[in-house]
Amino acid sequence: MLLRFRYSDVLKPLGAAALLGAGALLEGCRHESVVPTPAVDYYPLEVGTYRTYAVSDTVWNKGVATPATYQFREAVTEQFTDAAGQPAYRVLRARRATSTSAWSDDSVLVVQQQAQAILLTRDNVRTIELIYPLRAGRVGKLLGHGLPKLVGGGRRHALVPHRIAHGVGAVGAHLQGVII
Repeated sequence: MLLRFRYSDVLKPLGAAALLGAGALLEGCRHESVVPTPAVDYYPLEVGTYRTYAVSDTVWNKGVATPATYQFREAVTEQFTDAAGQPAYRVLRARRATSTSAWSDDSVLVVQQQAQAILLTRDNVRTIELIYPLRAGRVGKLLGHGLPKLVGGGRRHALVPHRIAHGVGAVGAHLQGVII
């Protein structure tokens, strides 16, 4: 017995299935995206505010570790407009050995809050310190101090998680440095 098929009998159901499958595929490929809201409360920049950080630093010299602890205070002292017309903040960083020692000015930083990131200029080098979005109550890593990277003087910061909280006094960091 010889079977005969007409192409139209075979292609009509396949064509309908292919069209239905293509439609389902295109339906799933929408180009809608949710624009995240910047977490500006995580790193508030307001003249007159400051943050204090407890720092644990370990310097290695010929296989011998020398640990040190100290504190940094970053005070927002001035708001200005940079050369590109963007708002920027002058941050005075001070350092002290213990919680009872006097603060000694360490350096001046320029911080800019962009729509998706925090930019920091230190020693005329601009870096991205934080990329949004962040969610309250979640644990994450700061880009500048959460990923191993080489920075000036061969210093590398270890992986240290940071807790995201609300409020001006709620921000804290614990940085660990290693000289390589």
